[in-house]
Amino acid sequence: MVEGSLRPAATRENFERLRADPLFDDIVGMVANYLAMAFDAPASAERERWTLSCFPQTGRASGLRRMCTLNFGSMEVLYISQQLSDGVVADHLVTHYVSASALESVSGFSLSDLVIRNGRMSIERTSMVSAGGDGAVIQRWLSDPVACDQAAGIAIDARTIRPLADHLATKGRGSHQRSHNRWFAEHVLGLMAN
Repeated sequence: MVEGSLRPAATRENFERLRADPLFDDIVGMVANYLAMAFDAPASAERERWTLSCFPQTGRASGLRRMCTLNFGSMEVLYISQQLSDGVVADHLVTHYVSASALESVSGFSLSDLVIRNGRMSIERTSMVSAGGDGAVIQRWLSDPVACDQAAGIAIDARTIRPLADHLATKGRGSHQRSHNRWFAEHVLGLMAN
């Protein structure tokens, strides 16, 4: 595909813009870990089961700019956003999607109990149809060390990510092919290969 026909989220320019961000290595690590927990061979699933975009144009929430999005089929499963204050980056919001039933089973707690126990994060069932009623969305601000500690203690791992990835595989390819950033994907897969 000629770069001129790509959506902005799929261009080398947007990848270079993401790579210039001070959190780039952390973002690559989050994406690589998520892919490793979802697939036995992430490279062979690229474009068929997952896509990755840089600075996608989204229905922007007030004051937030999406930096990158990992999609499994048609569902966004991991994204990192910048919180902007007067045009300056003030913080970063990390959003993960996992299987709600697996999260409850692994933790031994209901989602509502997990919210009470992890009050610095947002945890709720997602209404995304592609999750088939079994998706949970977990959000945390990177500037909040307590929320980051809570996230490290909750099962955002293969036990909760893989069931969602397997479910989404039954839904087929998503609509994000034209936004897939091959430079970002190559970088993440290169890190995973080392």
